[in-house]
Parts: sequence; structure tokens; C-alpha cells
Amino acid sequence: MYRVTASIIIHSVNIARYAKLPFYGIIFFMEELFKYTFSEKNQITITGINFSRGIIHIPETLEDFPVTAIEPYAFAGNQELAEVILPGTLVRVGAHAFYNCKKLGTVELHDGIRELEDGAFKNCYSLNRIIMHCHNGREGCIRNLMSDNIHEVRLDIIYDSGDKSRLTFPAFEDDYVENTPARIFQAVSYGSGGAYRQCMQVGTLDYREFDNLFERSVREDRFEAALFNSIGRLEFPYKLFASAKERYVKFLRDNETRAAKTLIDIGDIDGIRLMCGLCCFTKEGADAASVMAAEQNKPQITGMLMAYRQEHFKPQRKHYEL
Repeated sequence: MYRVTASIIIHSVNIARYAKLPFYGIIFFMEELFKYTFSEKNQITITGINFSRGIIHIPETLEDFPVTAIEPYAFAGNQELAEVILPGTLVRVGAHAFYNCKKLGTVELHDGIRELEDGAFKNCYSLNRIIMHCHNGREGCIRNLMSDNIHEVRLDIIYDSGDKSRLTFPAFEDDYVENTPARIFQAVSYGSGGAYRQCMQVGTLDYREFDNLFERSVREDRFEAALFNSIGRLEFPYKLFASAKERYVKFLRDNETRAAKTLIDIGDIDGIRLMCGLCCFTKEGADAASVMAAEQNKPQITGMLMAYRQEHFKPQRKHYEL
């Protein structure tokens, strides 16, 4: 039988040891939420979970011992899991630990992971956002995670210095095509996503190479992938060289109307603000964007675009000769 405690006494104990079930307001010990084992070094390995939940936040300690590993297949096939937050103490994620978690959309982790084994996040078809807290400059520690997921993924990296980067890794697909005269099969890759993932080395992320792939992405990937990378790199210009910045700004200016429509459709106020700040709109583009925002009843974006028009395209006074 599980120990159950009324929520009225939570203030008198360590709240980090408790979690709340999404039904009946039941409060229980964190130790009762997870299945786990102890290692010889008094370190905790998570082996599973006792209650199905949409959001799982694995704590840094259980019973005052550090959580350092997740066992292979620990959460595999969990069809309710939508978000997982991994602790900074974690150093190993076992093979297929989150395999086939088809609703998993967001993963938050730290760069202290030393072993992220093959297939740990494979078949997580909804995974579209990864948040990494980078303390040691080891962005590449999630290379296997990125390779497991061939669809489009956004990566937010938060550095201890306060800097931040926002990167979009496009989708890709590998295939083999028969070369009949040569009697061989040739490997063919569709989309630039595979090349983008190669920017992650064993320990680090090569930002220069990432930005150099942009023109290929414009040719091979969907428009939104190039747009989101332009917005993300310009909004958070960590290790962004001047030449790469020029390419991103030029893309926004050359595609002002289409870019504005996409950002207005998803309600990306910051993206529109960035385009205004970089003077990406012509008069015609600003007029068209204003109409789109007004038609979608998005007053904040409409007001922003109207202010931009008034600042940059003031109406000329008419002069008459007498």
C-alpha cells in the first residue's frame, strides 16, 4: 500500500519528494512514482514508473542519492508520455529507454550525459522540441538523439553564461537507388537534415558549419524550416558570423510576404517584431502583412505593422502650384 499524505501538511516537509496525481488531488512520495535500483556506488538507476503520466520530471535525487542513469526500455511504449524533464545528474540513458513513446513532444535535458545509447528516443514521432542546459560546452552529447529522429526538430540551447541559441534541424530521409548498369545500389539522401545533424560532433556543435548549410536547406527543405532557422539564429545570434547573418536577413527580405503569412498564421509575435527591427518589409510587404494580421484578428501584430508603416513609409505631402 502506498503512503498517502494530505496536501495540507506539504509545507512542513521537503516538497521535492512529492508529486501530485492528476486525479483526486492525491499527494504521494516521489520515491513511489518511480521504479529504481541502487548501484554499488549508491547511485540510482531509473527502471520504470508506477503511474502513467503525461509529464514526467525525474528528480536529481531519490532517497538523497543521485539519479545517474535510466535503464534500457525503462519508459518504452508509454503512450501517455508527452514531456520528459531529465535531471542534471544524469550521465547515461539506456538503449530504447523512450522507444516508441509516440506522443512524446518535448525533452529537456543537460549536457552532462556521457552515454546516450542507440535507439533511446527512436520512433518518437511527435518529438519536435529539445531543450538543453549546456554547462560544459558538450552540445554534441545528444547526437544519437538527433539521429534517431529524422523529422524536423527544434533545439533550444541555454548556456550558463546566459547566452541562448535556437536551431531547427530539418527533416531528411535516406534511401538506396539501384544503379542498373553498374549493378550496385547507391545511397541517396533527401533533405539537408542529415547534413545538419553531422554538425554535432562527439562533444560539441559546429555553429559555422550549421550556418553554412543554410543555402542547401533553402533548396532542399520545406520553406518553414529555412524560415524558422532564419528567425532563430537572428533572434539568438550565439556564434553567428556576419556573413551568415547577411544570408538569413536576405532570405527574410526576399520572402517577406510568405514569411509574414507563416508567422502571422502561428501567432509568432517575436518573429514579426524581429522582421520589423531588421527592416525586412517593403511598403507593399508591410501593407499585405497588415491586412493578413487584421483579417486574422491579431491586434498586437496589426498594431506592430501599422507602427512600422508609419515610421518607414510616411505619406508624402502633396504640393500644388498656384
